Amino acid sequence: SYRYGRRTFGCSCVSSQENKRRTEQKPKKKVNVKFVKAIFKILCLIGLIAGTISFIMISPVFNITEIEVVNNQKLSDDTYISLSGINYGENIYRISKKEIKEKVKENAYVESIEINRKIPNKLIIAAKERVATYMIAIDGKYMYIDNQGYMLELSKNKIDFPILKGLETQKEEIKVGNRLCDNDLEKLNKVLEIYQNATSVEINNLITEIDVGDKTNYKLILEKEKKTVHLGEADDLMNKFNWIKVTVEQEKGKKGDIYANRDLDSQPVFFSPTKSKKKD
Repeated sequence: SYRYGRRTFGCSCVSSQENKRRTEQKPKKKVNVKFVKAIFKILCLIGLIAGTISFIMISPVFNITEIEVVNNQKLSDDTYISLSGINYGENIYRISKKEIKEKVKENAYVESIEINRKIPNKLIIAAKERVATYMIAIDGKYMYIDNQGYMLELSKNKIDFPILKGLETQKEEIKVGNRLCDNDLEKLNKVLEIYQNATSVEINNLITEIDVGDKTNYKLILEKEKKTVHLGEADDLMNKFNWIKVTVEQEKGKKGDIYANRDLDSQPVFFSPTKSKKKD
């Protein structure tokens, strides 16, 4: 009985220790149902977005069927479409706006461009073009340039723009897409002032050449009137052009030089006719 009791006593101790150990163990954390649901929703949303993107990229609904070009004057719609490299039937979301802009702006006439998608299948190209206003004569041809000094087109055609002479830009640099050198850009700013004042008194259409070789004495060639205007440093322009207009009208049909390169407060503009050569 002693052994039995001892054995019983021993079992009792072990059982007490196990109970104590179980009591001391921390309870297991319950699964956070809200967190699981949130993760599930996020995964569903990601799947939905991925599915939508896949649908957009492969669906023929978003294939380009129409390309509209707006604000273009010089270049045709077909030219813009050709420059862009866009193909009809191409997915509207697969095109790169940046690449299209870079391609189109390779044409010197294009100053800036915007590409807009009109869902589901229309693309709009909005252009801002440069406008030729002056010419440079070179090797029997004419380089058209704009008011910012960008070289736009080399042509055999002499159009109704003033020719700029006396520029410092090197001959090898006169290429389509290039720009006048810094010194010439400064001169061009003066040219713009000159032409603006000539326009205000309505004699701009008489100017066929502008010589900017000497910044202290800009010269204007009025080919139809057979006259050369010595403008001086291009200051007091409005006053000078008012006198130039009066002189042109007074000396109509006479070949000679108009001198406006003087202080008009003390020395008025005057005309010096060209003496004709005597025949033997």
